[in-house]
Amino acid sequence: PSSAPSVAAACSGQFGSLRSSRASATMSDRPKRMTIEQGFQVPFADRIRQDADMATMGVGFLWDPEVCEAVVAEGRSDMVALARELLNDPNWPLHAAATLGADDGHQMWPPEAGWWLMKRQRLVEKLGLR
Repeated sequence: PSSAPSVAAACSGQFGSLRSSRASATMSDRPKRMTIEQGFQVPFADRIRQDADMATMGVGFLWDPEVCEAVVAEGRSDMVALARELLNDPNWPLHAAATLGADDGHQMWPPEAGWWLMKRQRLVEKLGLR
């Protein structure tokens, strides 16, 4: 069993810091209409992570690998959820690995796809298309 607090315990008020005036003021003082932008709900995950001292997941229109990496690296959440982005691009993790420099030459792709993609990339670069 994990010693980390559970979401159910945090929601039931077992952790006083979650119900502190600081946290509740943040939630109640939010604007009536939130600005919808990439990562717009990450501040909520960050605040709960700080006040409840528990792992959180950042959500809210996250699609850029560098933004997702920064959210986790800066400690604003422990992980990010990609939900609709993965429906749109099931290969998002592989594209993100390339964007972040973790996959050079499509080595993480299945061999039958990686070889063709590497060949395509060389041609695109040779022709100066990207």
